[in-house]
Amino acid sequence: MWMPEFEEELDIMDSERGDMETAYSDSDSNNAVTDSPFIYKMNNPPPPLPDLNDYFERYKRESDEKYILQFLHYYEKTLNYKADRFIERFALEKNRRDDLKQIFCQVMLSELEKFCPDDKIVFLQQIKYAVQKAWHEYVRTCCTAAYIETKNAFFNTRRVARLYYEKEYVMPYAEIVPYIAAELNLSEKTVGNIIIHSVNARYADDVEDKNKPEIPVPEKEEPDYTREEIKEALKVLSPRELRILELHAGVNTKTFEIIDSMCYDDIAMRVGYASESTVEKKLKEIRTVLKSKLLSIHNE
Repeated sequence: MWMPEFEEELDIMDSERGDMETAYSDSDSNNAVTDSPFIYKMNNPPPPLPDLNDYFERYKRESDEKYILQFLHYYEKTLNYKADRFIERFALEKNRRDDLKQIFCQVMLSELEKFCPDDKIVFLQQIKYAVQKAWHEYVRTCCTAAYIETKNAFFNTRRVARLYYEKEYVMPYAEIVPYIAAELNLSEKTVGNIIIHSVNARYADDVEDKNKPEIPVPEKEEPDYTREEIKEALKVLSPRELRILELHAGVNTKTFEIIDSMCYDDIAMRVGYASESTVEKKLKEIRTVLKSKLLSIHNE
């Protein structure tokens, strides 16, 4: 079953015109994601078809695999980009790109068995969720230091990790486990096992720098900032970052009126992030940037 918390902000297999233009551009051009060989590159490819969907329709009508090879040749640059975005999102090793591309091909060939050209369906749109699901399954089974048996266990590990990292330096371990168990409706034994065997291991969706002191350093008292200083500091944030901050803090950043705040899960769904932990990391970045800017403005 596809779980909504795995929704990717990218339409991984989107087939809008922009993708076609990228796919049909020169595969040897200096693009941000050309640091590894093009494994599907053809030596003498024919001219591209007008639409990417034409390759799948001709493949089904003629049963000739040359159309799949041609499609991969022209689409690989876009596929590299999408795989790299997924790798960045989940902090995977860069050498995972070719694995993700092979998974895409496996899903594509499997779904082509059910594809009917007469239905006039955009094939890449049809398979995008199947590809996302397969990529996430790859993360769960192949990209973690700890072996996580099921999708449900993987989901629970991410939820436990978020709460554990929030309370790790605030509460003693003896209090953290009961707290997380009550929050997530899990047994204390289950939470303890997840923390010991999975959370303390490196796994893809919650990788971050854990170089924190064993004893937290007390923060200096923050000065009282004026509304004008806060408004000026907020200008350094992008519209998306402002929206995340508003939804989390429950304050309209333009009028300073109180609005309904949201949990990380709801914010992720609203702004199109892959998971709650991605929102948590982004909020940490926002706080760091704002704090630095506020101090700079205040001390001028």
